[in-house]
Amino acid sequence: MKIVFVKSAVEALFHSVQVTSNYLAKEFEKQGHEIIFWDRSGSIPLIDIKADAVFLREIDKVILMINRYGYVKWQPKVFAFLDRGETDAINVGLADKIIDVAGFTHPLATKLWQARTKGTSFTCGYGFAEDLPLGDNPYNEEKNIVYLGAMYHWKYYEQLRAVAEHFKDATLHIIGGTLRVKKYNLILHEKPEPDIAKGLFPSGNVILHGGMQYGTFNNYLYYADVGLSYSHTTLNVLHCKVWDYLSNGLPTIVTPADSPEGELVKRTGCGYCVNHGDYIKAIDKALNTRFDRQGSIDYMIANEGFKSVAKRWEKYLC
Repeated sequence: MKIVFVKSAVEALFHSVQVTSNYLAKEFEKQGHEIIFWDRSGSIPLIDIKADAVFLREIDKVILMINRYGYVKWQPKVFAFLDRGETDAINVGLADKIIDVAGFTHPLATKLWQARTKGTSFTCGYGFAEDLPLGDNPYNEEKNIVYLGAMYHWKYYEQLRAVAEHFKDATLHIIGGTLRVKKYNLILHEKPEPDIAKGLFPSGNVILHGGMQYGTFNNYLYYADVGLSYSHTTLNVLHCKVWDYLSNGLPTIVTPADSPEGELVKRTGCGYCVNHGDYIKAIDKALNTRFDRQGSIDYMIANEGFKSVAKRWEKYLC
């Protein structure tokens, strides 16, 4: 089977979202499929490529296809990884005309989509790369807490500031390029001067690492003590950071307690799912608990890597 993956040749691979197509394509090739990467800035129209299937990663790729070709269903099957079922970025009824199969990160998102469409959808998960090399221990500090990912709401910053102020005997490492403070967005393309972190986090025990290309942060997760997943509200998505944390055996703290993030934490037993009022207490408990970190790694490799995710998608290819 010939499968076209829609991507951009200039994408900076700083996020699990952006590498999904690359790693899934590798797994599909191992299963005997022929892979073509179609650069959306290219001159050849997608509809002119002879293929059996087209893979669209993220809403923006679906919108791109709709803007270029309208709500027209062309010959190949169209697979779309849309993350969350409540998205209103596209007209669901019309998108249903071009999408044959939609994949989501969590059953709740899948159910929301199924309630709005007649098309086929299922829960595939994000996946993670199982063959990334592990670097040396990057830490000089004794206790290390990690937050991986962008912070699009100012409440993320407020919560992490509270964490840093409470755990002054630990160092909080923030790995990500976007940090929203009230109405301002701080974009970090690389590690900033220490004075910037000191200005944002007066406790002085926070290191802002800026954005890192996917996979370069593995050693930061593997050698850390606790990984943080925070949201000010319950979202219908299981964020990729949780896959990255648990696949490196990092005990993970999730809030709110009913967040979909907690599903993998409960399966691996590597961390705690708590409500906002118990977040600090849970971090403290995790810092003083011996988790089966290798057990978490083994579970994730066996069940949640890109190899497993590709097999889930393949069931819908034929």
